[in-house]
Amino acid sequence: MESLLRGVLAMLFLGLFQQGAVVADWPYTSVLTVTNGQRWGTWRGPEMCPDQYFAVGFITRVEAKQSGGDDTAMNGIRLICTLYGHRTHIVESHPGFWGEWSNPQYCPGGVLTSFQLRVATLRGIFADDTAVNNIKFRCSNGHELEGSGLDWGGYGRWSQDCGHGGICGIETKMEARQGKGDDTALNDVRFICCGRSQKVEPKQGGGDDTAMNGIRLICGKDGDRTHIVESHPGFWGEWSNPQYCPGGVLTCFQLRVATLQGNDDDTAVNNIKFRCSNGHELEGSGLDWGGYGRWSQDCVNGGICGIETKVEELQGEEDDTALNDVRFRCCARAQK
Repeated sequence: MESLLRGVLAMLFLGLFQQGAVVADWPYTSVLTVTNGQRWGTWRGPEMCPDQYFAVGFITRVEAKQSGGDDTAMNGIRLICTLYGHRTHIVESHPGFWGEWSNPQYCPGGVLTSFQLRVATLRGIFADDTAVNNIKFRCSNGHELEGSGLDWGGYGRWSQDCGHGGICGIETKMEARQGKGDDTALNDVRFICCGRSQKVEPKQGGGDDTAMNGIRLICGKDGDRTHIVESHPGFWGEWSNPQYCPGGVLTCFQLRVATLQGNDDDTAVNNIKFRCSNGHELEGSGLDWGGYGRWSQDCVNGGICGIETKVEELQGEEDDTALNDVRFRCCARAQK
């Protein structure tokens, strides 16, 4: 029987705070679509969040049921974009024509990463069509948000996911006013994904520092590095170059954590060290605030095979700390 954990390798990418980092442009990485949009109208937009902003919430414009009149249901969607949780900007590709704007809804941490549409089926030439009736979003922390739309039709499948980034732009397919004809307004939506910037300003010189934001492990079998795992990507910073055990596997760790600063800027976890099964030590590329604590227990007859992270949600105008604690899972080698 092959070893369950034989040759497991783990490396770490260390997310460093990057508030204020600017890139030359804001290139998108993918476009999210669904298959159940309706056929009327033309595409408007795209309208993008500003450079380095991600969508963390949304607002919908919905016309209430007309009791025999011409229904249009959902008319418009606005994205609420933020820069590191501190500044906000609203974008829309078309405001729609009828209805009231809802109260905003926000991800309780993280950013919008995928969506799902509720769309009414075609009802025929003499019936009242409404097209898009409602929308759901999924956040990067797994939380789901549903708009304040109507209940006609059904939800289709979820779109693709943005991956390591988030929604940063919107396009809407809008039918123009039909006069005495049947209005449907919003018929379909596409969202644009952007990746996180790769520029870093580790220390902010009076800004809100967060230091280490995330840790990734690369797992492998028989020396083949095949799989990356993380429990939360964090919000800011650049992923470091990988570091590997020069033989063996990761077996224990040590954290560098800053003490509480009171009314000053807290950063929580600043750096990490790992010890390999051959005794070699690896240190991350984090910051130097705070001090290292004691080493964790050691994985006996095996190695590290999983990760859990304690990450503070975005605090808006308050003090962000991002990564606060880490736990690693040990797996034992299987018996031959």
